[in-house]
Order: sequence, then structure tokens, then C-alpha cells
Amino acid sequence: MSYGYCGKILRVDLTAETVKVETPDEKFHRTYFGGQALFACHLLRELEDGIDPLGPKNKMVFATGAVTGAPFAGSGRNSVGAESPLTGLYGDSEAGVAGVSLRNR
Repeated sequence: MSYGYCGKILRVDLTAETVKVETPDEKFHRTYFGGQALFACHLLRELEDGIDPLGPKNKMVFATGAVTGAPFAGSGRNSVGAESPLTGLYGDSEAGVAGVSLRNR
């Protein structure tokens, strides 16, 4: 896998002060394509029903898009998601650059 995924998932637990690297297979990345699909997958699989969205059991997931780092405009998209206290579903935000200049100045 090239560009945004790099084939790794970094898990940071701020409460336990631990860091762990996971290496899912290529099928996982092909199934959950893009930043929003990645964080939605993790939230749906790992959060218990009825947790307090503002409590310590909620997770905040940062995910890059599939083509982040590729040399073309709009490729640098990143998503952040967690269970929303407003809706009880997931809430997300996305950030990125509008364009990429390939010219040397």
C-alpha cells in the first residue's frame, strides 16, 4: 500500500499511556476505503452501545485518505471521527489542502 495508508494503524491510549502499531492485511484497506470508512469501521466495531460520548470509553479516530501524499490536487484529505454527543451517532470532520503545486520556485 502506498501513499495515505502505509499499511499501518497506530493506536494511542492516553489513559494507559501506551502506543501500539497494527498491520492489517491489504483486504482490510480495500474493504474500508478512505478516511471516513476507516474511522466508521473502528467506531462501529469497538464502541459499546450506549456509551457516554463525553466519557472515557469514547474513541477519537484520525484517518488519512487513500491517496494522501499523492502528487495531485485535492489528495491530502484527513478525517477525524468519534461518537457525537449531539446525535449519538458518529460525528466527523475533514481537513485537507485545496491544491498541490508541483512547480519548483
